[in-house]
Amino acid sequence: FSDALLWTNKMRCENLTSDVLFPEAVGTARALAVSQVSQYLPTTASSIKFRGSDGSWHSLNCFQATLVDGVPVMFTGGPVWACAWAAVPDTEDNQYLAVASHPDMNMTHEMSAVYSYPSVIQVWAVGRLVNCLPKPESDNEPQFLMGIAHCRGAVWGLQWCPSGCYQDNRLGLLAAACSDGSVVIYSIPRHQPTSQHKICEMEPVMELKLGCEMLSQCKCIEWHTVAPHSIIVGGFANGMVALWDLHTTSPLLRDGKVIYPFKVFEAHLSAVTAVSLSPTAETTRAHLMTSSLDRATKFWRLDDTTAPVNTLRKASVTDAVMPSTWMTSINAFDDVYSTNSTHIMGYSYRETFTSNNTNFYPQLGTVWGVSFNEWINAIACGSEMGKLTVLFRRQLLVTEDSKKVKSNSMRDDLITCSVQPLSDVKGNVEIGERYQDCVNNLGLDISFKGNAGAAKKPTEASVDTMENYPILSINKVTWNTNYNSFTWLAAGLQCGLVMAPHVTCLQANDLSELYQQHDGR
Repeated sequence: FSDALLWTNKMRCENLTSDVLFPEAVGTARALAVSQVSQYLPTTASSIKFRGSDGSWHSLNCFQATLVDGVPVMFTGGPVWACAWAAVPDTEDNQYLAVASHPDMNMTHEMSAVYSYPSVIQVWAVGRLVNCLPKPESDNEPQFLMGIAHCRGAVWGLQWCPSGCYQDNRLGLLAAACSDGSVVIYSIPRHQPTSQHKICEMEPVMELKLGCEMLSQCKCIEWHTVAPHSIIVGGFANGMVALWDLHTTSPLLRDGKVIYPFKVFEAHLSAVTAVSLSPTAETTRAHLMTSSLDRATKFWRLDDTTAPVNTLRKASVTDAVMPSTWMTSINAFDDVYSTNSTHIMGYSYRETFTSNNTNFYPQLGTVWGVSFNEWINAIACGSEMGKLTVLFRRQLLVTEDSKKVKSNSMRDDLITCSVQPLSDVKGNVEIGERYQDCVNNLGLDISFKGNAGAAKKPTEASVDTMENYPILSINKVTWNTNYNSFTWLAAGLQCGLVMAPHVTCLQANDLSELYQQHDGR
């Protein structure tokens, strides 16, 4: 993977900046009084019991963290559907993670409605995470840094500004896609972790709106990865896609802190589940990938969105990403149109009139989250069956000959979760319909790859029926893209836990060559 390391480093040097961006976007945080905090906090005070290789059961209080077999584990208090690593300078080893979870474990949302209710966006100081060999480790347990209280309902997507916003007085700019139909951008201050759980109230430095009366939940966002990072694209539950210019001075598009989109178009017939922009400096020439529950993945040119350049259909897309280094998308699917079986699949957009699909790996259930690591050419996917799988591919554009697959790709089940009864009663594992039914009788057996005394072999109990609470489901997966920590990733679970494992896939000479190229620049 040495070529991928050098390509990604070169692209980052070209697309990111060390200059200060959005210097005026600095907000202040006001700590809430104890009497005001309770309405924003999750209703679940402690986590489901879980255990690692030591075999002893553990439970975490809300906003508490620990290390399980050397892996940071945090409890957020509700189902996790969004998380993102803060973009820090290349000289910084300490890593920060923003997480959004629902305030109630049994909460559901209708796609056609909009929601506004109190909740909190969490920022965690995960610790010093480095790409050292043979095995990087966290120095200390993660610490809850701060919580941002808001009344915008569910947060379905989080994105940090890719560069230029890490300063002495701020950690960065954080954009949140909300179920009230807006995208809000917060200026996150730099705090030192304290023993007290600090819940703050902040005014967004910018608020992105559609500008129409027909409100719809914003389901996904992406911040353009090319400096000056002025473009944000969002996908909505009604199939609309909008693009905002954060630097606009037009009185038609800006009203104080409120910004309206310069382009809005109907991309899909159902909810948009993923959007991704190509790393092109000239925005009008950039390509946009959109995916939806209507079973379509489409590629667009932003200078003409009357019709997509290419459209590919298979199944309802739950998540997708378009790598900067490959002309393809990587898609995860719901298994509603199959028999408990889906594939992680790639769609190449090099061919306009032909369909070129690449099957990366089969899955035995719905895959809710997928993320691509350009540094090491790795795909991470989290399924409803409680598995976090990492796929290493040499190339992504064509399906390789079956005889060569083993030599050209690798697969690691980085996390495997299973349910185990807390009592010694033998028989089938019964999973209830609600979270409380699970937490009273069951615990999570967590096995991390590479641990000699790994937890017991997972059972093959079926938990993917609609009657069962999806206690094992891994809803969100995201790689850390920072220079010093790109072998780490975060996985958010339905049960409210967030885990930050790492992969050990690099050789010493690969890192040495990367550091030499970086230092030379």
